[in-house]
Amino acid sequence: MHLDYGFAEARVTGGIPTFATVTAGTDEAGATRGEHLPGQTGVLLTVPGLRPDGQERITVSVTRGARSEIPACRCQRSAGSPVAKSANQASISG
Repeated sequence: MHLDYGFAEARVTGGIPTFATVTAGTDEAGATRGEHLPGQTGVLLTVPGLRPDGQERITVSVTRGARSEIPACRCQRSAGSPVAKSANQASISG
């Protein structure tokens, strides 16, 4: 499944395991928050009915200053143009 948010896109693939990849343009604060997501894997991927098997993962890749790779933003943000591209992938099995 592909979801286009304008400033970001999400792709969800697989059955079991399931993979979700979110690619977004972000400001510096968002890039920093994204880099901390892997440390919150247990909390963020808690899903009712899912029995964790230890293979759950969140990976994040932040590229700063790569304006040509940042998805175009359809919305006007008060903070200005995105300064980083954040690619986040979550995978769950079980």
